Amino acid sequence: MNLMKRLLWIAVGLFTSFASIVCGRTLQVKSRQLSGRDTVLLPFDATAAADRFAHALRYATVSNETGPLDPSAMDSFRSFLQQSFPLVHARLRREVIAGHSLLLTWAGADEKLSPILLLGHMDVVPIEPGTEGHGFIHHFQEIRQMGTYGAAVPWMTRSP
Repeated sequence: MNLMKRLLWIAVGLFTSFASIVCGRTLQVKSRQLSGRDTVLLPFDATAAADRFAHALRYATVSNETGPLDPSAMDSFRSFLQQSFPLVHARLRREVIAGHSLLLTWAGADEKLSPILLLGHMDVVPIEPGTEGHGFIHHFQEIRQMGTYGAAVPWMTRSP
């Protein structure tokens, strides 16, 4: 029993020593975080953003492996984006890739810095032919009729 107590006290002592060293070293570490620029809050109109989002959902930009099912929907959607975000399209280099994809390049102020990639997509995947009655319904027609975004999210939902 005496040996067990000694071993326990040795273990407690070792743990306490280790914890003290870790805490002491942690307190000595200086932050390497870069100081940022002053933050500038830009005005944001949540209603306008929601309206643009609702309007964007009305475009049936459905595509498959061979491309868009309705190329005019993709073209209309690109025009909508250009009208909705004129400064983005005026200041960034804009390229249309493979007839339908949109690539916007935003050149940074310092070319020595590594680039970043912000990525999104403008199309949705179609429902497999023959599975339409398996619980999913498209909302494009409902969205066009309703003219609102209340029932527009998500792209597809389960029907009862």
